[in-house]
Parts: sequence; C-alpha cells; structure tokens
Amino acid sequence: MKKIIISSDSCLDELKSVLREKNIEFVPMVYILDKEYKDNFDSQDDYDNFYVQMRNGAMPTTSMLNIFEAETYFRRIVKEYDCDIVHISLSSGLSGTYENTLLASENVMEKFPDNKIYVVDSLSATQGQNLLVNYALRQKEKGKTAQGIFNDLQEVKYNLQHWVYISDLFHLRRGGRVTAAKAVIGSMLKTKPILSMSSTGKLDMKEVAMGGKKAIKTLFGKLEKYGYEDKENNSIYLAHSHNLEEANELKKLILKHYKNAVVEIKNIGPLIGAHTGPGALGLLFFGKERV
Repeated sequence: MKKIIISSDSCLDELKSVLREKNIEFVPMVYILDKEYKDNFDSQDDYDNFYVQMRNGAMPTTSMLNIFEAETYFRRIVKEYDCDIVHISLSSGLSGTYENTLLASENVMEKFPDNKIYVVDSLSATQGQNLLVNYALRQKEKGKTAQGIFNDLQEVKYNLQHWVYISDLFHLRRGGRVTAAKAVIGSMLKTKPILSMSSTGKLDMKEVAMGGKKAIKTLFGKLEKYGYEDKENNSIYLAHSHNLEEANELKKLILKHYKNAVVEIKNIGPLIGAHTGPGALGLLFFGKERV
C-alpha cells in the first residue's frame, strides 16, 4: 500500500512542532497586521502576543489559501514522499480555501496520476479541524487506505459539534454579525453571543448568555444535549483566544461530571481569532449529527 500523508492547513491551530512530531504536514495560511505574516505559531507566546496586539487596538485581517500556494505545497509532498494525501481543509462555509485547495489537488494529480490527493471539506475550523486531523491519524494507524480515511471523514465530520461564545462584540460587528448599536449595548451588559457550526460549515448565532459564568454553563450543557458519550479516549477540545481562566473553569466543570473525559485546552489561532477577537471560548466534541 502506498504511503499516506495526513495533511491540513494551519487553521487547525496546533503547535507546529507537535504536527511535525506526528508527521502531519501543513500549509501555513496568511494573516495581515502591519504586513503579511504566515501562521507558523509554535509557542504559547506566539498566541498570547497576537491577542495582546488585538487588545491594544490591532485589527488583523486574513487571506484564504490561493491555488498556487496549495499546488506548490501538494507538489512538494508528492515529490518528497511518493504518497497519497488526505488533506483536511478549513470549512468551505467560512473561506474559499477549500475550493482553491480542491482545484490545486486536481492540477497536481494530472501531473502525478499515480498519487491520489483526497481533499476533505472539514465543515470545521480551529480545534474542530484539529479533532478531525487526529481522527484521520488514528484511522491511518489502524491501517486504513487513503480512500478509506477520506470516506470515514466524510461521515464523522457531521457529528463534530462546535459551540463557541464571543466576548469581544466589536469584532462580531466588524464581521457584520451584529450592528454597531448592539455591539455597544452588548458590551455594556457583558453579553456573550453563543454560536455553533451548522451542517454546511457556517457559524450561526444561537443564543446569548449574560456574563462569563452563564456562558460557561451554557457551553457545558451542550455536551448532554448534543450527545457526548462519557467513554475512554473520547476527547473534548476547549479552544480559547487569550481566555485561559474561563477555559480552565469549563474544564473543571466537565471533569466533575464526566469522569472518563479527556479534556484538552488549546488555542484559537490568528486566522479565526482575527474574527472572534480575544476572550472567545469554544467547546468541540463528537456527538449528535449537526443541523
């Protein structure tokens, strides 16, 4: 069986040294502050410094992966490893990255017909995307083919629940999700809009919590409501944007009620954090099928 490489874009928000240790390939995406930067974050300081800049008034923007970048990336991997690739992309509901990546894979396969590239629209982002990448890695370790891994991902991605609350309403306003007036009033009242990822990979606002304590309890309630099973090795990822204190509060609450849960606190990186702002907290787990 041909060698298999598990791959993603950097929006999965894992430390890059961890990806290298796991032999997961990644293509860095770009965010813009005073100039363009590639998302090669590899330490907690990298994430913290990014959000400190935002808290001090920086307004980063982001750029989708273009076809040339993706094609150059796939070509390098195929030449280096003579392999098949399973690539898990940022949701098509959030970015044009998936479409560009798919076109790039088709171009490369025309030139290298013996190497297959399977591009998965994750319908996910940040640590949800990371959960899928690690699921793919486990399937590879079980000896599945690239086609088999792709088929499995196409099914389980719909059971990957994403719930996140936002603390900085002005970044939601900038993205057009709330009006300027609602952002001002909501900030004064310390409201926390709660969003989830739909079955089409888009973020939808579902409800509003009053304050951080209520928002944490609301996220916690999603585990039971949306079918989290308290069994061994069923990971829960908590994704935060410079909000470690509340992430630890949610982790403590989960472990109090779910004794077998494996809860990992991880970061929201610059590609998504540029839109959520600092202070966001997300809950990612496999459960019921999304709607």
